[in-house]
Amino acid sequence: MKPAHLIPCSLVLSSLAFGGVAFGQTAAQMEEPAAAAPAAPPAPMPAAAPPAADLPPPPPPKGAPPAAPQGKLVISAPPVPLAMQRAGYHVDDGFYLRLAAGIGGGHTSVSSDDAPNFGVGGVGLALNLWIGGTPWRGVAIGGLLSYQRQNEGDTVVEGRGTDAGSNAGVLLVGPFIDAFPDPMRGLHFGGALGLAGVATKADSHVLEDELGAKDYSGGGLGASAWIGYMGFVGPEYSMGGLLQLTGYAANEKKDDVERKASGYAVSLSFSALYH
Repeated sequence: MKPAHLIPCSLVLSSLAFGGVAFGQTAAQMEEPAAAAPAAPPAPMPAAAPPAADLPPPPPPKGAPPAAPQGKLVISAPPVPLAMQRAGYHVDDGFYLRLAAGIGGGHTSVSSDDAPNFGVGGVGLALNLWIGGTPWRGVAIGGLLSYQRQNEGDTVVEGRGTDAGSNAGVLLVGPFIDAFPDPMRGLHFGGALGLAGVATKADSHVLEDELGAKDYSGGGLGASAWIGYMGFVGPEYSMGGLLQLTGYAANEKKDDVERKASGYAVSLSFSALYH
């Protein structure tokens, strides 16, 4: 048997040993866990291998514009054709109707072997009417009616002034032709040849009673030529100016007396055209 005084000591030592172990376990359990180490970055992807030199380049993506050619770049396009003007709109074609009114001057001489010769000259009204069509592009043909008046304040009889007034009228009827070098522009020129009527009339009976210069009325041939320029004011309407020259010769036989008349007339008119 152990001595009695040794039992408490062993018990004490055993208790201390057991308590130390328990205390050590408790402290270890109360300690915080260590922080985890950061993960390593991912390894970089290996670079794509360059294409072999003998392989063609890859095709462009669908829908992408074609690649620019190497070297000199040439850009060309086919010429744009000129716009054709539709018929009837700012084009001189189709039905032709022209009116012209203005002022002009001229001179008419009346001569005879059996009666006194006299002349009538002066300014007066000029009127013209053209009606026709356009059988070819830029060319109009039809009929012309033209009238021009001359007013004289001092009628000359046998080379002498009389201080007596008179007037003359010239009428021309016949076919005409009018040409447009450019049917879409306003320049035009033409002419007419037809029948002419010439008439003179004194303002009083002085010329006939005292000088024997009777009124004249005869017919013959005449010709007219003109040039003008028009500007479009609508799809088929145009307006402008017209310079016209007319010449004529006529004959009259009355009471066994034959008389002849000839002369010219020049006029500047305002012209309106439907064409």
